[in-house]
Amino acid sequence: PTKLTAGGDFVELTGGGTLTGNATVPLLKFDKAEVTVGAHSAENHLFRLTGSTSKASLAGPLVSGLDTKFTIKGSAALEVVNSGKLESTTTSPFVDITGGSLTLGSNVHGLFMNSSAVLDIKGSLFKVKDTTVTAGSGVPFAKIAGASSVTTGGSLLDLTNVNLDLGDPTVAGTDQPLI
Repeated sequence: PTKLTAGGDFVELTGGGTLTGNATVPLLKFDKAEVTVGAHSAENHLFRLTGSTSKASLAGPLVSGLDTKFTIKGSAALEVVNSGKLESTTTSPFVDITGGSLTLGSNVHGLFMNSSAVLDIKGSLFKVKDTTVTAGSGVPFAKIAGASSVTTGGSLLDLTNVNLDLGDPTVAGTDQPLI
């Protein structure tokens, strides 16, 4: 399989950076790969967007993984903070993983949002099928805090034949569980 290791952030938009994806295909597409991102106890992410003028606008999904082993160390797989805006117009799942595994290191969120960040997508946020998910201990899988907002056109989590332990709470808003 393809092996990809990033010692820091894999994709980061900051300081007014913009990303426009006009294609309806996933921005990050992995097929039979091993993807390792970040370092333990570091601020590393698969995708990070930060800053009031930083924006990513996608016509397609963010991530697609088929029979791929994802290992995320650091602080979050997906982070949008400091008034950053991430949007997608597709009704396909924003993150779609089939087969393989997703392992989040200790204290690593699947999604972290803070400081008036915005995530606006037209499909489900996180779809996983036939996959083993190991969530980071000590933190919720998704945390939305500091006047941030998430708008989805589908499910927050869409799970089929998944072996997982998401911890407690699964989703938190400003230190209080949402579900």
